[in-house]
Amino acid sequence: MSPWKTFFNLLTLLLLVVIGLASAMIIYQWQNPLEVDALENHQANPASKQTAKKASLTRFNPPSMTVYQEITDRPLFREGRVPPAEPEKEVSKPVVRQTPLKLRLEGVVITPKNRVAVIRDLNSNRLLRVAQGMSQNDWKLESVDHSSATVVRRGKKHNLELKVEKDQKTRPPKKGLPFRPSNK
Repeated sequence: MSPWKTFFNLLTLLLLVVIGLASAMIIYQWQNPLEVDALENHQANPASKQTAKKASLTRFNPPSMTVYQEITDRPLFREGRVPPAEPEKEVSKPVVRQTPLKLRLEGVVITPKNRVAVIRDLNSNRLLRVAQGMSQNDWKLESVDHSSATVVRRGKKHNLELKVEKDQKTRPPKKGLPFRPSNK
């Protein structure tokens, strides 16, 4: 046999012995944990060894029920227990975007008893007949004049002017002559 083979055999044998001793020490500490800790920490003082042995032999004594009296008086889970009321959140009014007022004065009718404005709503292209003082949607007709009308919307006044187109080509034909394209 070569010297290397015997050397490795001796190392293997030595390693097995060390593993066995380490495992025996771990098993001993597992079975007596307080004694081992106390012996390691207090090797110089013999009185501390006795206290460590007593500590390992002391059992747990649960406290009496009087300690838990507050818990039994105020149980967490019981019928009728309700959570505290949540604080009310302030609800802010939603900001409504104000659409621009798009109105055009189409005509005015003035009688001894009434003043009526014929107004076209350009958003919906509807023709509205509104008497003075009446409200429509979110605006109110405040006054009517022979060529203008005043509309109030949320405190702001809007003046509507009557625009009359004067075009000579679209004049109505003279009375007496029937309208024909050849009569121009």
